[in-house]
Amino acid sequence: MIHSSTFEKIGLSAGEAQVYCACLQLGIASVTDIAKKAGMRRPTTYLVVDELLKKGLLVKVPKGRKMYLRAEDPERLLKLIEEKKELATRVVPELKLLSSQAENRPGVEFYEGKEQLTKVYEAVFRSKEVWAIASMDEYFKVFSYEENRHVFQLLKNRGGKIYDMFVYSRQATRIAAQPHRRDLSEVKILPRDFQISSDILVGDDRVALVSLPNVSATVIIDQNIVESERKLLQYIWATLEK
Repeated sequence: MIHSSTFEKIGLSAGEAQVYCACLQLGIASVTDIAKKAGMRRPTTYLVVDELLKKGLLVKVPKGRKMYLRAEDPERLLKLIEEKKELATRVVPELKLLSSQAENRPGVEFYEGKEQLTKVYEAVFRSKEVWAIASMDEYFKVFSYEENRHVFQLLKNRGGKIYDMFVYSRQATRIAAQPHRRDLSEVKILPRDFQISSDILVGDDRVALVSLPNVSATVIIDQNIVESERKLLQYIWATLEK
């Protein structure tokens, strides 16, 4: 039997899942029969049936003076998911517009774990211009070449560019020459005695301080701080040799 949590993930409550499965097994049936099969009180079953009718997962079948019910083909579940996706596609641009209209939205966000760190890098690399101090040795202890290529694709899609200042290491120059960086990045190497294990990233609207050994990050969304950090990294960049 399919677990109820599976149905919940596609938008059905536990009760709706019980009734729908009961109808699939019964074929054409009365509410009384469905209630017995689902192990549910009849008044509750009526309420659940109404919801399933609205979702198009049950249909009414008249027989004489009585009304029976039949489950729609399970393929209807796919249609239900597609309808939700289409609705979300229409709503998201409006929500983004509301977000863009908000003024002075400074905030500090904290992230832990590789999955959350990936979101941090993705958000920064959706910028037109990124300034960064990076320890590539530490970065590649957490992320793979393919994962690095993925965030650079986001930068490319945005028509952006990154100005990278690498902590000195034997592989720093080799990493700078990786094909997916071509035309998207400029790289300078920091002095040998400047050793850090974290990344400092400045995007269009945020500063990310990434502790790679701890697989965690602090993100600051404040335009004043973003501008200050960008100028600081630009100053350091100007002092470095090509």
